[in-house]
Amino acid sequence: MMRFSASVSGVGRGRLARLGSELAREAVLRVARDVQRNVLANLSGTVLKVRTGSLRRAWARQPQVAGGGGAGGGGAGGEANVGSTLVYAAIHEFGGEIRPVRARFLQFKADDGRWVRTRLVTMPARRYASLAVAETERRVPRIVGEAVAAVAERLGLE
Repeated sequence: MMRFSASVSGVGRGRLARLGSELAREAVLRVARDVQRNVLANLSGTVLKVRTGSLRRAWARQPQVAGGGGAGGGGAGGEANVGSTLVYAAIHEFGGEIRPVRARFLQFKADDGRWVRTRLVTMPARRYASLAVAETERRVPRIVGEAVAAVAERLGLE
């Protein structure tokens, strides 16, 4: 699971603190949604081929947003979580070795339809999530600007 957080410090209390908190929440939600969009694109054949769609569906859930205290006293902040809790999400992202746990061999059907028995499968890293984060990082200034405009419009501060 990935966690994105933002804080606005030095805003004191009252209306300004609420504004800072709302701005931080809006910014992290927009960043999380952008990462999510990029991950879903990567899971639609760009980086990984779609077989069952389970990994893509796990990433398609709404990002969870929570308010948080900002850095230091008098701050306002927000956090957003987006990701997959599927066991095999990490092996696709980072790669690694798969060995049998309860049997002597792994057995699976290959793409060509034949059955394979082996003691070890080495999976290459397929950086579907880290590529998505890198793509979003380039857009963070624009995303935060859009969040500021949206909050200002919602509060009638244009």
